Amino acid sequence: MQAYVNKYKGKCETCHQWVQPGKGFICRDEHGLVKQKSNTRYVATWCKAHCPAKIGVLKTEGPRRLMVKNGVGCCVTPYEPNNLDLFRSMPGARFRRVEDRNNVLGSPYWEVSLKPGDRHRLLEVADRLQLDIDEELQEIEKSKEAQVATVKGLYPFQVAGVDWLSKGDNRLLGDDMGLGKTVETLVAFPKDVRAIVVVPAAVKYNWEAECIKWRPDLKPTVINGKDNFRFPNVGEVVIINYDILPNSFKPVKPHANAKAWEEVVRISLTERELCKGAIVVFDEAQRLKNPETARYKKCKGLSMVCGKVWALTGTPLDSRPMDMWNMLSCLGMAQEVFGRFKRNQYGQKGFIELMNGRKKKFGGYEFGHPEPIVPELLRRVMLRRLRAEVLPDLPKKQYHTIKVDLPKNLQTKMDALWNEWGELIKEKELPPFEEFSEIRAALAESRIPAIMELVDDHEEQDVPLVVFSAHKAPCEALSRRDGWEMITGATSAKKRQEIVSRFQAGELKGIALTIRAGGVGLTLTRAWKAIFIDLDWVPSWNTQAEDRICRIGQLANCVEIVRMVSDHPLDLHVLDLIAWKISVIIAAVEKLMEVKKEVKNVVEAETEEQYQARLEAIAAIEGEDYEDLPWPAIVLDPAIPF
Repeated sequence: MQAYVNKYKGKCETCHQWVQPGKGFICRDEHGLVKQKSNTRYVATWCKAHCPAKIGVLKTEGPRRLMVKNGVGCCVTPYEPNNLDLFRSMPGARFRRVEDRNNVLGSPYWEVSLKPGDRHRLLEVADRLQLDIDEELQEIEKSKEAQVATVKGLYPFQVAGVDWLSKGDNRLLGDDMGLGKTVETLVAFPKDVRAIVVVPAAVKYNWEAECIKWRPDLKPTVINGKDNFRFPNVGEVVIINYDILPNSFKPVKPHANAKAWEEVVRISLTERELCKGAIVVFDEAQRLKNPETARYKKCKGLSMVCGKVWALTGTPLDSRPMDMWNMLSCLGMAQEVFGRFKRNQYGQKGFIELMNGRKKKFGGYEFGHPEPIVPELLRRVMLRRLRAEVLPDLPKKQYHTIKVDLPKNLQTKMDALWNEWGELIKEKELPPFEEFSEIRAALAESRIPAIMELVDDHEEQDVPLVVFSAHKAPCEALSRRDGWEMITGATSAKKRQEIVSRFQAGELKGIALTIRAGGVGLTLTRAWKAIFIDLDWVPSWNTQAEDRICRIGQLANCVEIVRMVSDHPLDLHVLDLIAWKISVIIAAVEKLMEVKKEVKNVVEAETEEQYQARLEAIAAIEGEDYEDLPWPAIVLDPAIPF
């Protein structure tokens, strides 16, 4: 038996005096445990004088290894409290103590998942923790590598995305906009696939064209009309928009729980069997954020009955944290990521606690910045690559803000609203929706003269322009100019594609688009400059709109994003509020935890001579002052708390 410095306060087993952390010792028991715990006594505590065991060296630098033992994935490292959240984020992570019945090593370790679909995340974390990885875990499926190698024209990161998608049942591809999520999904389909692709109406024909280009061996079928849905045959990709999914996927019971959902959808047993072997893909999956809508209910029913669920989105967190929970719940991924919605009876945190949420006085939740572990947990089901990481040569974005003077008729009203809403906005709260919407629409319309002047200047220099607005009035004004077209929610999918083709071919001087209608499914890389007359309240919609010009195919070295804002404190603070929301999104989705390896010398080893001399001294001076006993030097690191 050997002794080590105590990490927790405890009473000496011999003299029953309290021993403060770092001032006494604990001993290994017959199982080799050194852990000291106040509520469950695995080991005993002794003061310096009465320590019965030989003092040894506490080893913080031990093996760092990811291995397979008896078919179980084992992650073995020294105790590193700063990295615990990273260990917990590994797929299937569960800490196995020595006394656990299922312990296969005889010492503490983290048990992790060995499923092929979890391999990418497992190796990613192991690499960040600098673990030695068994060769067995690093093997690549040669058959899939060969299949991907036959597809020419993919970037290396896209090949990795195809491999990752093909190995999992529940997948959320969260790549930045413009990195080719559609192509990766199509290439990842197996040859005998039966796929249902659910997309926004505006991009149905884009999916059809990409399928013909990248997977000529598959048959794309575009569904139009609410009553024309059918299940795909082998080798077929059925493409349908969200709004015309059949009601048969909605649950019979309005409040059916998630586990029973697949048992209450209105489809026959034959159709249910067809679904089990199918892959369902939800493009722009951030739209599945409102559980009260028919769209959400039908998509959740479909995801419950299909064998595999793949979701694509460049904005995993659209605006509010609850949006992300609802989306993951609809896709059947929420439990795998967060485990639970709220803290359970054992004190384990759920989504609410991890997102620093608390109940509002009149219902609902308000959230702060998420815990650092949140983006790591998301990566259990999500693969996310940013443009700057995988395509360093892609043009950078430069942002400029243009202040626009307020008309006199709006100045007085804005002053009054600032007095009424100023404190609310400073606290990062949204003003009353209807009034706020009215004033935003009025501000957008007031900027029409300013945007016309900007367009005149750019047309003189023959600069193609893409102009966005959250409102229709400025777009309509621009569409009346010679050489301009407009895309709004009322523009049909075929008309959109025609306008885009004409712009890319140089037949148009510019395009005016509403942010939500023109922010998805379009490539406008002929333009290197985009002007936002105003911004959408949801940051992700603005980002998606920007990426219509900043994507693969853009030849300019830099793209310019110009934002117009009224010269008034109210409008300027709203811009700051949107920036704050962006910071929350980055913290929840993109920010990775820093790995910290702890190295500290806690106590010198005691020689056999020192040990025997101390035992003799203890026996000789029992009951006297123990401070003069021959103790080895204790070297504590003050930067590391006990």
